[in-house]
Amino acid sequence: MPPAQACALQAALRCVQQGDALRSRLQQHIARFRRGVAGLPLTLSASQTAIQPLLVGTTSGRWIWRSGCASRACGSAPFVRRRCRRAGRGCVLR
Repeated sequence: MPPAQACALQAALRCVQQGDALRSRLQQHIARFRRGVAGLPLTLSASQTAIQPLLVGTTSGRWIWRSGCASRACGSAPFVRRRCRRAGRGCVLR
């Protein structure tokens, strides 16, 4: 077996061995995020995955989102998906 392949195999095995601990840590982060959002006037969809959809439909919800209060309450930066259109090989945000 070539040395590079052996090294890659060792790295893959370490990832598999650490998988349970990493999944547990992810669930802790998800629970923390959901607790942080619970007191805000935002609707949080039911999801136990790393993707936590927030519905920001009310005026107060939009204000909280724009002012950054939601990210400070949850301890993470908000991610906003932007619409984009194809322009040749790349994607141009509008």
